[in-house]
Amino acid sequence: MKVISACLAGIECRYDGKGKPNSKIIELVKEGKAILVCPEQLGGLSTPRTPAEQKGDKVLTTKGEDITKEFEKGAEEALKIAKMAGCSKAILKAKSPSCGYGMVYDGSFTGTLKEGNGVFAELLKKNGFKIITEEDLVDPNVMYDFYASYWVKLPKPTFGTHFIELGQGENRENAEGVQVIAVIKGSAAAKAGIVRNDSITSINGQKVTTPDELISLIRENKGSDIDVGYMRNGKASETVASI
Repeated sequence: MKVISACLAGIECRYDGKGKPNSKIIELVKEGKAILVCPEQLGGLSTPRTPAEQKGDKVLTTKGEDITKEFEKGAEEALKIAKMAGCSKAILKAKSPSCGYGMVYDGSFTGTLKEGNGVFAELLKKNGFKIITEEDLVDPNVMYDFYASYWVKLPKPTFGTHFIELGQGENRENAEGVQVIAVIKGSAAAKAGIVRNDSITSINGQKVTTPDELISLIRENKGSDIDVGYMRNGKASETVASI
C-alpha cells in the first residue's frame, strides 16, 4: 500500500482548487493500492488558498503569512493515516512545499527551484518511508528540450544533463555519484546513452561524489572524449561521451 498526494488522483485539493491527475496514480487507486492524503487540507487550510513556498525553516504565503504550523499539523495527520493503512512507500507531488522530494520551490515565487524536501516528505523520510514523486514515474528514456518549462529553471546543464547530489533523491543515502534528473535531446550525454536516474560515478577513472566535482572534470576535459562511469538499477557501467 502506498500513501499518495491526493491531487495526483485528480482530487481538487491544490492551492488553486484544481487536481493534477496522473493516469498511473489513478490506476493504483482503482486497484486498491493507494491511500490518498492532502496534508495541507488536513492542516486546516482551505481550498483554494493563497500560494505558499518554503523559505528557510518556514512556509510563507505570497502575502507573507506564516502557515508553518498548519503544514506541520497536516503532515503529522497524514503520517497517522499512512501508518494506520500500513503504508511504507509514498508517491508525492513534485516541488510542493508539502510533498516535494529532492527539489522544491525556493520561496521567491519566481519558479526557482532548490534542493530540499517538503514538510510532509521530510516527515515521511524521517519515518523510514521510501519516497518518489510523480516525475519518477516517467519513462527514464524520455529526453527533454533545453527550453522545456521545468528544466529551464535549473542551472545550465553539464554535458547535456541536469543533476543533483545523491542523498537528495529517493533513499540514496548509501549511493555514489550524482543523480541525473534530466537529459537534453541531442546532447553529449544523450548520445552516450545516459538516461534519467542514472548516477554518474566517475569521469576518466576519477571518482565523482558531488556536482562541483562533475562540473570541474567536464571542464578539464572539454573538447575530448571522456570515459563516464555510471550506475543504473544498481549495476555499474561505462560509456564514452564526446564533449
